[in-house]
Amino acid sequence: MLILVMALLPSCGAQIDINDLPGTWQVVDFEANVQFLSAELIKAAEEEALSCVYTFTNDNNFSMRSSFISNGEGGVWSYSAEDNTIQMTYKPGGQQTQELYTVEYLNSNSMKWTQYMEGFGTLTMMLIKD
Repeated sequence: MLILVMALLPSCGAQIDINDLPGTWQVVDFEANVQFLSAELIKAAEEEALSCVYTFTNDNNFSMRSSFISNGEGGVWSYSAEDNTIQMTYKPGGQQTQELYTVEYLNSNSMKWTQYMEGFGTLTMMLIKD
C-alpha cells in the first residue's frame, strides 16, 4: 500500500486543478498534530477518519459516510483558489456544520488536506480516489 501511495504523490510545486476533485475518495492515512487531546480520543478520531469515504460531484454537492455515519451525510462544497481550501457545509444531526480543509495537493488519483483546529493543532489526511 505504501508503494502505491508513494507512486501517486505528485511532484513538489504541482498546481491544483479542482476539476480533479469530483469522484469518490477514501481516507487512507491520518496524522494528528494536536494538543490537549488524550491518546484515546486521537485513536478514535483516526479510526473514524480511516473509515471515511467522500463523494464530490461537479455540481458542488458532496456526501460522506463512515463507520460512525453509516447512512452518510450530504451537503455542499466550495473551493477557494486564493488559499487552496475546500469548505464543506452540511447538517449532521440537524445542526449546520462547516469544515475547512487546506489542500496540500490534489491530482486525479490522490489528495492531501489539512484541517487547522484553532487552539488544538492540525489533522492531516491522505485520500485516494476510487
